[in-house]
Amino acid sequence: MRADGTHVRQVTQGKADDDGPAWSPDQRRLAFSRDRQLFTVGPVGGPVRRVTRNVGGEAASPAWSPDGKLIAYDYRRPGFDSREIWVVGVNGGRPRLVTKLPAVSTLPSWSPDGRRIAFQSNLHGGHYEIYSIGRDGRGLRRETRSAIDTIDPAWSPNGKEIAFSRDGAIWTVDRAGHERKLTSAGNDSTPAWRPVLPH
Repeated sequence: MRADGTHVRQVTQGKADDDGPAWSPDQRRLAFSRDRQLFTVGPVGGPVRRVTRNVGGEAASPAWSPDGKLIAYDYRRPGFDSREIWVVGVNGGRPRLVTKLPAVSTLPSWSPDGRRIAFQSNLHGGHYEIYSIGRDGRGLRRETRSAIDTIDPAWSPNGKEIAFSRDGAIWTVDRAGHERKLTSAGNDSTPAWRPVLPH
């Protein structure tokens, strides 16, 4: 639908749940998860294209790279509780493991230059914090430090901050680790930045 709430339109149809929609950078496709796999569809509907193939397990939380060539996602192998961050070509080519952590790592969010991926993970202390890692799997960095779950990372369009949810409020953290609380409504989550609009 439009940002003002008008022109609501159904894009997908089927018996399975479709969730986790994510716009491609050129706005020509939406990625989403269905039946534990990833698909894309045009914004007016029509045939869906399968992205992940014959992987078993469960793929979710797709996120397009800024150049539109890759989709990051989290994936759980059959029989495992842990989840890892993967990337795959938009046409399903060359799925590649990014994280190798003994943890539940989910909800990838690309930096605007496409070099790093932010995600939430319970790697340390049993609760979730925000981390980032290079798209090549190197340079793991812990972005937040708290005693409670810190979730829902969303990288800002200028690359200077990551928004996240903690204790029912929206926060940001800058590249130096300074945190700022934006809301205090008590049940706020899943921040999404407005894109930088062309001049």
